[in-house]
Amino acid sequence: LAEGGTSMFQLYGLMLNMEAVWLPFAFGLLWLWQTGERRSVEGSAEPGVGIACGVVGLAGALAAHQGIILTALLAAVGVVRALRNRRRLAPHEVGVLCATVLGAASFIGWILWAAGSLSDLVRIALVRADGAGSWASWAESQVAHARATIRLFAIAVLLAGPFLARRRPDVKVPLVVTWSLAVIYAVVFRQGAAIHPYWNVALLPPLAIGAALVAERAESISRRVLGATFLLAVLAVASTAVTTVQVGEVSDGTGELARLAGRSPESLYTTDLVASW
Repeated sequence: LAEGGTSMFQLYGLMLNMEAVWLPFAFGLLWLWQTGERRSVEGSAEPGVGIACGVVGLAGALAAHQGIILTALLAAVGVVRALRNRRRLAPHEVGVLCATVLGAASFIGWILWAAGSLSDLVRIALVRADGAGSWASWAESQVAHARATIRLFAIAVLLAGPFLARRRPDVKVPLVVTWSLAVIYAVVFRQGAAIHPYWNVALLPPLAIGAALVAERAESISRRVLGATFLLAVLAVASTAVTTVQVGEVSDGTGELARLAGRSPESLYTTDLVASW
């Protein structure tokens, strides 16, 4: 419910940008990775979980740049822990490591095949990394985007997650990794984060974890507190739905890609290829 009460989910979740396409793979990979963690602790690790992590991680890496960063962060955690404990990588850790290598190689190969070189990708990456303003204005834009796309209730459970995670050690790695992903992508490509409200879509996974932790904490206090929290989440969904409908009535996103193709010299060459097709 906390997730559904965000404009990030209700409005931007409908578009076919890579950020929205990537989200199901992100949630799927986190669930599979957590399954692998549990089975490793229980001593019942299976190769099948590792293969699943590799397949879903690779799909996510091909869907968006964030997918490559997510598998890389999870792989780094696995490698560091294996070296520290002087043990072999568990199947799910091997899976995310393979997904990182194959995903990055496949992404680069895909761009070379589609555009003929990496020059277009490098050009737009440099544009997105260019601050075009102070860090203060960037921070101000992040607050404004959060208020517009995540809304108050979801911001509260998002920020509560890191504080409540101390009670649940098993969610610390997913929470730290997803928060790190969102911060890295917003800081490195700060021009994109400043002008695109949906740029920080990677905050939705830690938002979901934070909401689950808040619900668990509320239930431990009393059923009434849990009920009140549930009611707030429902109100957030309803409020956001009204806003989303109003925005939809005045917007026209259908066919915009095709209409704009060729008119803007700053558009991606690969975008023009898709629009022409």
